Amino acid sequence: MVDIGRVKIGKLNYHPSDIDWAKFGLDAGATCREMDLNYYIKDSLWRETEK
Repeated sequence: MVDIGRVKIGKLNYHPSDIDWAKFGLDAGATCREMDLNYYIKDSLWRETEK
């Protein structure tokens, strides 16, 4: 098993996209919890999940 430390999850910056960032952030967090990973959601993405 590889020890990756902490997974940092954030938005794709400075690139136009049709990504639903709120859904992405919530799904990414759920996946990390299911895999028992230490993770951090960056502030800009976290704000999207609070809308």
